[in-house]
Amino acid sequence: MKITLDLLISKSACVEGRAYFEKKWKTEGDYQEILDTLAEEDHPDWASWLINAVGPDEQAVKTLKENPTTKHIFASGQLVCQADIKVTGTIEAGSGIEAGWGIKAGSGIEAGSGIEAGSGIKAGWGIKAGSGIEAGWGIEAGSGIVCKLSISAKLRIFAGLMSWRLPSREEQQIICAELKSGTIAHGELVIKAEKEVTTKA
Repeated sequence: MKITLDLLISKSACVEGRAYFEKKWKTEGDYQEILDTLAEEDHPDWASWLINAVGPDEQAVKTLKENPTTKHIFASGQLVCQADIKVTGTIEAGSGIEAGWGIKAGSGIEAGSGIEAGSGIKAGWGIKAGSGIEAGWGIEAGSGIVCKLSISAKLRIFAGLMSWRLPSREEQQIICAELKSGTIAHGELVIKAEKEVTTKA
């Protein structure tokens, strides 16, 4: 999928972001290549904005066979992790995130559809999924956990674990349509109908 300068202008991209795009890609660039460059050059806000503004590339699959050297991971479509993935920054995918082992981010984890890990899911900030969240072990979030469908964990679920300040009530909420399995060890479970849940900022 290609991203064009005209598309960025139509989506009201900031002047600084448009200048960056022109310098790197002139008038057109590959969606995933742009996200990879933003990850390497530590521009998580721009990458997140692009994924939210453009939406997922339904045909794209980014596969990681080993832990990346970048601080962040962004995928234009689905993100498939064949290794235990740990980054100090953000993990975000236009559609789903699937890992055979664990997923750990120093900042947030966000997926346009589901998040699934063979072992644990851990984020320094919040965890958001457009459909469900499933963990082979436990789920830990520094802030809140939000998904439109169900949450399943074999072990415990924690929300609002930030240690640098006291979390607000919202930052301790675990919002979903259904808790299928798992024990709420920290946080407040809030059951909402799918149509009432928003995973967008």
